[in-house]
Formats: sequence, C-alpha cells, structure tokens
Amino acid sequence: MDAATLTGERELLSLPLEVLSMTWLYLDNKFLKSTRLTCMYLEQLSTPLLFECFTIFPHLRSLQRFVAAATCVRIAKHIHKLEYDARWVRTTKDLVRDVARNLKERIDAGSDIPKAREAMRTASIIHSQMIEAGSSTDDLAQVGYLSKAFACLPNLKVIHLLDARKVFGSVLRAGPLSMYYHGVVELPPFYAQFLREVDLDPRRTLDNEQYQQDFPPSTYARAMFAALISLPNPLQQLRVTELDWDLLLLDGNYQKFSIFLSDVLARLKLLELKPQYSQDLSGLASENLSVILQAAVNLERLSLCLGDCSDPAELYGLNSRKTVDKSVSMFDTSTIGIKLPARLTWGSRLSHLELEELKCRSKEMKSVLKHCGKTLRSLTIDSIVLLPEEQLGKRACFVDLFRWMQKHLGLTEISLQGLFSNGGMQGWQVGLCYIPRHRQADCQPNHVSLHDRVHEFILRGGSCPLDHVAIAAGHYDLHKESYTAKTPAELMGPEYAGDDSWTMDYHDFRHDHDEDSTFETTEDEFDDDD
Repeated sequence: MDAATLTGERELLSLPLEVLSMTWLYLDNKFLKSTRLTCMYLEQLSTPLLFECFTIFPHLRSLQRFVAAATCVRIAKHIHKLEYDARWVRTTKDLVRDVARNLKERIDAGSDIPKAREAMRTASIIHSQMIEAGSSTDDLAQVGYLSKAFACLPNLKVIHLLDARKVFGSVLRAGPLSMYYHGVVELPPFYAQFLREVDLDPRRTLDNEQYQQDFPPSTYARAMFAALISLPNPLQQLRVTELDWDLLLLDGNYQKFSIFLSDVLARLKLLELKPQYSQDLSGLASENLSVILQAAVNLERLSLCLGDCSDPAELYGLNSRKTVDKSVSMFDTSTIGIKLPARLTWGSRLSHLELEELKCRSKEMKSVLKHCGKTLRSLTIDSIVLLPEEQLGKRACFVDLFRWMQKHLGLTEISLQGLFSNGGMQGWQVGLCYIPRHRQADCQPNHVSLHDRVHEFILRGGSCPLDHVAIAAGHYDLHKESYTAKTPAELMGPEYAGDDSWTMDYHDFRHDHDEDSTFETTEDEFDDDD
C-alpha cells in the first residue's frame, strides 16, 4: 500500500462521526468498500458512538464478524447499560442477535476463544434485557425468534418478563383453557432450558381491557404458576409485582395455592411479593401469605409490600381524601392493605428482609423480626406507621424498637425510609438506631448516608456491625417541603430532655465518641421477648 493511500486512510479515520456518516451514506469511495479500514475506524470509536454506528447504519452489522472480539465485548456491555426505548427494541435485538451469532462462529472456529467467551457471558445478560424489552408483543413468532437467539447463549440464566400476561396469553392460544386447570401446560422449551429467575410484572397488560376479557385473572394465574412448576431446573428467584392479591388467592383457596406452589417455594432463595392494593381483601389473604412463607424454607432474601403506597400522604391519612383509623394495627385489621399475621414464620436461612407499607405496633414488629434470629444481616423498612404502645404512652417510637434490635438481631445493614412514629400523622419523624461499634481497629469506618430528603437515610455497616451512629431527629413537613430539627424533648417528650447519650449532629457522627462508650438501657423497659 503506497504512502498516499495510507495518508488518505489516516485522514478518513480522523473524521468525526457526523462527517463520516455522510461518506458512508452518500459517497462511493474506497473507504466504504474497505472492510479493513472500516473495522479500524469502528474499533477506535468510543463505545456509545460505536453502538450508534451499528444502530443507525444497518449495513455495518455485516462487518461485526471482522471486528475484534474485544470490540464486541464493548458493544455488549454498553447495550446492557442502556435504558430501553420502544424505538430501539427491534434494532437492538437484531444487533445483539448478530453479535451472539458471530461470537458463536468464532468459538466454533477456535479463534479469539477467551474474548469470545467473555462476550458470550455478557450477551447472556443482554438477552435477559432483550426479553424485558421485547415481551410486549403477543406474537408467537417473536417468541420463536427469541428461542433461536437463545440457542447461541448457553450461559443464560435470567429472564425478566414484563407484560408477562401477553407472553402467557400467546401460550394460552395454543390449546384449550382446560389444560391449565390440570397443570399440564409447560413453558416453551427455550424457557425451560435456561430459566433460573423469573420476574413477572404484567402491570401494562392488566390495564388492557381486551386481555382482561380474553384471559380472566384467575386463568392467567393458573397458567402462570403451572408454567413455573413445569420448569425442569430449580427456580431460585421469583418476583411477583403489581398483581392483585386475588390472583394469588386462586379463588380464596390458599391451601390449594400452597400445594400448587409448594415445590417451587421450597427451592426459592429470593421471593418478592408486591401486589396491588385491593379494597375487597379476604381474610384468607393473611393466611395465604403465612402459608407461602412457611413453605419457602430455604429463603435467603424476602421482600414484602403489604399495601399500595403510591402516595404516602394518602395512605397514612395526611390529607382529607382518605381517613385512616390511626389506633388500629394492620396486624389485626385490613384497614390498610393486607393483614400481616403477627406470627409469621419462615426458614432459618433468611439474611435479607424488606418490608414496605405496613402499620403496626412495636411489639408486633418485634414478634415478626424475632423469627429471623441472628441470621438476619440486612433490614429494609419503607413507609411504616409505628403505633404507640399502651404501656409506653407517647414514648412509643423507633428508638425503642431499635434498642430491642440491638440486643436480639445481628444486623450489619439497615435502610429506613418514610418512618411515622408516636402515631403522629403530620410529619416524618425519625428516631435513633444504635448498634454496638466494631472493636477491630483495622475495620473501615461505618457511616450514615443522608440522601434525597432528610427523612430518608441509610445506615450501612459492610461486613461488620455498625458503629454507634445517631440520626438527627426532626420534623418534615410534606406540604411545605421543609425540614425542622427537633430536640429529643420536642420530638419524644420531656423525659428525653438532656439525654445526649444517643443523639448527635448527623454532620459530625464519626468516631468522636468514647471508644468504650456504652448505651445504657433498662432491661425491663425495652426488652420484649414477645
């Protein structure tokens, strides 16, 4: 190749993408016809521009087999980070399909095997995203297309199903509905071959009137759970969101539901139930939930949302649109959301627990948390009303609950958002979380992170117990969007006046307290074995 040609190549390679696009689209020169030059240009582009090239100029996709495997890895990882838009779905799926096919050809040919395998692992994750982005169709041909794409991805383990009703609706059309009542329906073979995790979220199609007429909720629920049971591989993670509880009740027969899912539940390591709030909840919903958790003996992570709290102010009666009986606990009434049994039990391996949108007394919360024992390491509580205890009067607050947690639980991470205490419904009130500090000098400093609004905070302890930390107590006005600091006496009563053993400025919470300082509590006042 002569010097003039090399100079021309360098000049072309130095062109910005916008200029080069014009060259690709409208000019007929050697650069457009030179595979080597084009690949050289593509490989030096930044990842976003590289992705844009393949997306905007479909004719470039045929060049992927000539691009280095490392470049394919970059494309794959970039696609995984994208937030999908309907306009990108088909183009992106085509691109990833081509990437996967070309990588498979490289492995078969014995070239670039390490890099190709890395890209294959990344592509496995990508195709889970493709399922999420592309499952809005009810066309079985699309499902068939995805199965062909999966043939290139032996490492695929995760599929997220948005608009799951449409996918199962397509399967429903394949045979009489009576099949689903006998539990003989199976997922398409490509699901069964790869699936380890399921995320069922039919929130979009639940609003589709035609689907509601064609496939009643009870039929959909039976088909969905029958398909889960038919999986030949143990399902380890199950997320059910935005479903009405009547779907989970299966006509109110919670015992039938338990038997129906017992095999699946027994294998689960992660369970997330976040159903929609229903005005006509049956009392069986509480028993159903208890039975589900008792069957899930190997759970390690549990997430429960017990109501519908798109607007916390509305849920907790902070405005005139909705009135709530502030003296009644969710544990013994269905005033808000679903009733949570006071004696929930689950397996002994639970390490992560997340509870959202509930209303209870401190004693009842302790009863639930006590089942976790010392295995619980991470606790998330979001949007909770903690009602006053009769024997403690106005002193019923999160301080008392946290003191109990200090003694009975081995938590290393706590996330708390939207806390209502003292039965006070006029603002966000946050108490103290105290857990003994780690005694090893070489451990990383634990910390408090205040984010978004003052009423939302996270305490993180890493792999060791949390240090002694305190959260500045205060009052958050929902209407004025303002935060006002409160003293302990102002927040919880005069009996807390002068008690600075537990409160400190959250801007200065690092190790400025005595190394041997302890937090004194009265055993008979705060210890509650119930």
